[in-house]
Amino acid sequence: MFDPHPACADVAILNRETADVAVVPRREKVAIVGFASNTLHLVPWFNPEFEIWGMNQGHLNHPRRADRWFEMHLPEATPDARDPQYMAWIQQQVIPIYMIQCFDEYPTSVRYPIEDAIRLGGRDYFTSSVSFMLALAGCEGFKEIHLYGINLAIGDEYFYEKPCAEWWIGRLEGMGIKVHVPF
Repeated sequence: MFDPHPACADVAILNRETADVAVVPRREKVAIVGFASNTLHLVPWFNPEFEIWGMNQGHLNHPRRADRWFEMHLPEATPDARDPQYMAWIQQQVIPIYMIQCFDEYPTSVRYPIEDAIRLGGRDYFTSSVSFMLALAGCEGFKEIHLYGINLAIGDEYFYEKPCAEWWIGRLEGMGIKVHVPF
């Protein structure tokens, strides 16, 4: 479980099934944080202007802070050798955990609002956690989206996930949202 952090937002789950969450104070910037080590040192961990969103087993690489978490894989397909206790970790979290549906065994699981994301994009185009996260940031009206630790440079990431993430970045920028990708 993440320790309380002074820069964290207060995120309350109002309705798990409809992904209705309240964030106080409301932030205009979100940092989406992945695993690639080359830009993790740039994450604004201590900046209260940002919400920090993590994903999958990323807590192994950045245990400092998260306001929301994303686990878009089915629980039975999620465990891996990097962290055999990952699903137990998910059970202990007090922050919203976005999943494909609510699961009773994960008390803060929130059903990802796929219908809203499809409406925003005008199509059902999601090939990775990053694409789901970008879409939700757009749905929630963030003015700036920053990507850290997301290279999408190997295997399936490069062939399937990267084009989708690039499409969502272009879609969001076309809506006037600033998307920052560090080099």
